[in-house]
Amino acid sequence: AVWALLEASRGKDGKDEGKSADGTVEALMGGDSISLVVMAMRGHAADNDIQRWGVAALWSLCSIGGEAAVQEVVRQGGVGVIVAAMKQLPDTAEVQERGLGALVEIATGGT
Repeated sequence: AVWALLEASRGKDGKDEGKSADGTVEALMGGDSISLVVMAMRGHAADNDIQRWGVAALWSLCSIGGEAAVQEVVRQGGVGVIVAAMKQLPDTAEVQERGLGALVEIATGGT
């Protein structure tokens, strides 16, 4: 589920674009996507792949969803799961990079 959310939030060239031709990204922002990612990360704390992709998904959702997505990530406890993943995988560059990216988006309100 985390992988599907991440892929749906990316454009055709694999980069975060903020919108999609079919409205997929907009639909993700209106649903329970953030809560599902946070729950998956909490429920599978020992699964490094879930943590890696979960942090990436939260970063993507914050960067494309703006202030509303950031507020929802904070409300759902996303900051805690991002920090926990970064602590759990200190030598995994992807987690550190994506975790910092997500935290920057959160700190700046998704702007």
